[in-house]
Amino acid sequence: MADLVIDSLEIMRTAHLEDRQLFFLQCAMEENCLASAAYKLQTDHVASWHLETRRLLRFTARILNAGTADFRPMIPKHLWEFHQCHM
Repeated sequence: MADLVIDSLEIMRTAHLEDRQLFFLQCAMEENCLASAAYKLQTDHVASWHLETRRLLRFTARILNAGTADFRPMIPKHLWEFHQCHM
């Protein structure tokens, strides 16, 4: 059986704060990964929303399979969604 384990030491080793303009977070916005306040900026400041900054907690997430079987997601591969912003 697959047994996924989060490498908490890797998170602690790599965690840091980073300020980024919304211009560089458009992919995250399209995938609804930002707080609602970011989307409010987009509607309230149509001409300049992309210049606003957000503070991000960045870290590397390393996931190990400590089990004896391969990890197989429950959703069939043909149903996975790939967003254009990752190209």
